[in-house]
Amino acid sequence: TTGTMLTNANLQIPNGYRLLQNWNHQASASATLTVVVSQLQPTTTELPFMPTNGSGKFNPDTPITRGEVAQILYNLSKDKSVQGIAIPYLDTVFGPYKQAIDFVSSKRYMQGYPDSTFKEDAPITRAEMAVVLSKFYKLELEGENSFTDIKQTYWAYPYVVQVSRENMMNGYPDGTFQPKNNCTRAEAATMFHAAENRT
Repeated sequence: TTGTMLTNANLQIPNGYRLLQNWNHQASASATLTVVVSQLQPTTTELPFMPTNGSGKFNPDTPITRGEVAQILYNLSKDKSVQGIAIPYLDTVFGPYKQAIDFVSSKRYMQGYPDSTFKEDAPITRAEMAVVLSKFYKLELEGENSFTDIKQTYWAYPYVVQVSRENMMNGYPDGTFQPKNNCTRAEAATMFHAAENRT
């Protein structure tokens, strides 16, 4: 129709393809417009990865738990096999994340505590999340830090530096990283969305 703005939303694109992001074209007056699109890209199926509790709420500001992070790693992994013998944590025998915890423990993405517990309901800090992301995505631990509250002697220093360089985690406007803050569910969703290059 004359004067219509053609966009991704109102063109009929074949299943399995999508236009480049933000494509649009203004149909000119009194003309028949034939749109030939050569910039089609195959789409990939992006499966959900965030665990939910069935309440119909996402709870974005709630701290994400260690069990939930284990489940995310399990959900995103193509190889879900457990390597070697699963570590028998005393507090995960009947927990909802047992399979995921066995998986992340066997791959050494996450570890339990000296008292043989995993503490699946405990929140995970931003520093701990940096370590998990670095291990899961096998990042090279190199580079220099730009955060004012992270010193080179800090235990998670190389992990924080690398996830920041890879744009998986960001700091705050005041130049800090706040490593001891609990990571929220919204932050975790954003981190893994960036790490996985989700559309």
